[in-house]
Amino acid sequence: MNKSTMLLIALILNILSFTASANTLSYSISVKKSTVIVNFSAVTQGEKVVKVEVLDDEGNEYKEVNFVVTTDKVEKIDLSSLEKGFYTFRMSFEDKVINREFKLSKSKRISMRDYTMRSSNRGIIVSFQGNIIKVETTNLLTENVSVVFRSDDGLDDLLYKASFIPGENSITNIDLRNLEVSQFILDVEANNVTYSEKITMF
Repeated sequence: MNKSTMLLIALILNILSFTASANTLSYSISVKKSTVIVNFSAVTQGEKVVKVEVLDDEGNEYKEVNFVVTTDKVEKIDLSSLEKGFYTFRMSFEDKVINREFKLSKSKRISMRDYTMRSSNRGIIVSFQGNIIKVETTNLLTENVSVVFRSDDGLDDLLYKASFIPGENSITNIDLRNLEVSQFILDVEANNVTYSEKITMF
């Protein structure tokens, strides 16, 4: 096998690897009483396996739901059977893991708290704790990524936007107190997909 043939095979394998892990699924998460509602929007056709886990504060699993997304879809995960306490809602798909810590009250109402979105193959981690959003990027990042903050008052006003370029190792801390709101929509935009979360500061 000559050198040019080997290079061609390596190039094809890299393309296939990228295609297999491509970003093709957008989502937004909202809560209604004791139900977590996930709206999925598929950019292209094809099956995407999604795994949802609910863990207590000691890491014990209380619930696991697996489903396949092939087109636009809404999933409703009812957590009313859980006892009052603190939990983690974990959703995994493609190369991403999203964690949302939440509190379930005695009256069976969910209040979402800290948040982390980690993309293992694309070199970006977005996390929220207290009053700070932290965005970490590495040289694995191969696409432009924007973190967008929008108002949650029905007007959808742009509050703040930060953009990150490929191949950059950086840690950026965004002080949310400068937004002068206690609740907002956070969008993480990567090429043609968007991951949306409703954030409330306590």
